[in-house]
Amino acid sequence: MNKIAVIGFGCAAVHGIQGMREGGYTGEIHVFAPVDTPPENPMLTTYYASGRISPEGRYPFGTVAELQEKYGLTLHLNDPVTRFDAEAKTLTTRSGGVFAWDGALIASGANPWAPPMEGDGGDECFPMRTMADAQRLKDRLAQGGVKTALVVGASMIGIKAVELFVNAGISCTLADIAPHIFPLAALDGTAARVETYLREKGVELRFNAGAAAIGKRPDGGYTAAFTDGSAMDADLIVLCVGTRTNLPFLIPGQINVNRGIVVDDHMRASVPGVYAAGDCCEGNNLQSGQTQVIGLWERAGTQGRTAGANLAGENAVCDGGMVQNITHFFDMDFISVGDKRLSGESVSFTGQGGRLYIEAVVEAGQIRCVNLLGGHRISGVIRSRLWKTARGGARGLSPEEIGLLRREDVPEGFITLLGGSGL
Repeated sequence: MNKIAVIGFGCAAVHGIQGMREGGYTGEIHVFAPVDTPPENPMLTTYYASGRISPEGRYPFGTVAELQEKYGLTLHLNDPVTRFDAEAKTLTTRSGGVFAWDGALIASGANPWAPPMEGDGGDECFPMRTMADAQRLKDRLAQGGVKTALVVGASMIGIKAVELFVNAGISCTLADIAPHIFPLAALDGTAARVETYLREKGVELRFNAGAAAIGKRPDGGYTAAFTDGSAMDADLIVLCVGTRTNLPFLIPGQINVNRGIVVDDHMRASVPGVYAAGDCCEGNNLQSGQTQVIGLWERAGTQGRTAGANLAGENAVCDGGMVQNITHFFDMDFISVGDKRLSGESVSFTGQGGRLYIEAVVEAGQIRCVNLLGGHRISGVIRSRLWKTARGGARGLSPEEIGLLRREDVPEGFITLLGGSGL
């Protein structure tokens, strides 16, 4: 290959570029992106908006100039791809340029999504996906006058926005159409405990209540109407509902796409020469055996590096991923490992005088999903065990792992279960 096109300039794209160069590829790498800023981590947006990281900390891979020099890139920034022809091996950009490529890595990520809402104020709400979004929120808070805030979306980003507002002395409401917090990750017992904790912090919770309409008030604030028939006023509204894959440039029918581009364990799409990685693609879910978008920073890096190595002519494999979530808010750790959609019996355990709470879904003596509250020190052992189980590895815990769990006051019943010996 002499020319490789990389669509996107985020985590998966950078790791893909690294994989190409480390794999010995010396040809041209052309990067196409809709912005001219360096690659960023979307999970750090609220940290920047709250002042917990510096402006330099927004960009974990360095500046645009540093990346360009380090990897010998030809950059096409502020010029996104509008048409990608996988059969002709060409792409077209917004400026009208047409570029022929020998290989391509699609790493275009995902965009913030919100349900359709009626009203005249929705476009002025604050999404939280990019550092530009974070800067906009930071600037608005610096203006002052925000006494009440509504966060729509009980997600990992949503809870950090709630924390930001509460710490700033702003009365905050969290709303979601789902029946409880962290609907994609939290089991029922865990969700109930988190919600009790948030209410103790003064957060108003509205579940089974999606945003149906948002209107702008004459004083500059907003009125939000919910699907349950209720309504509320707020000085500021932040949208943290979720994301959708960013693939509008694909020609329908050329590449196999479900919610994202379907890839194999080499990160190959259904068309030769085309690879995909990160939040825009569906890789293998090791537990379910189905393809799924698993939007994790670490997973995006692994997928990107695998794709890049194979574009360089290597034979790298990414066998799949596992659904995982971790967040820290108001001095509480929430950790979820495994796919909560899988069937099984729910069991729970407490330790450390009630400070540690473990909830698990178990099927045929095997753990399918685990929620932890206050258990960050043991999360590595649990994650390792579930990964080994999903890959068909040997069951049982090492003496060192058992020792760590006991030192952390993990109940013996859960230790036995985690080791694969049943309840």
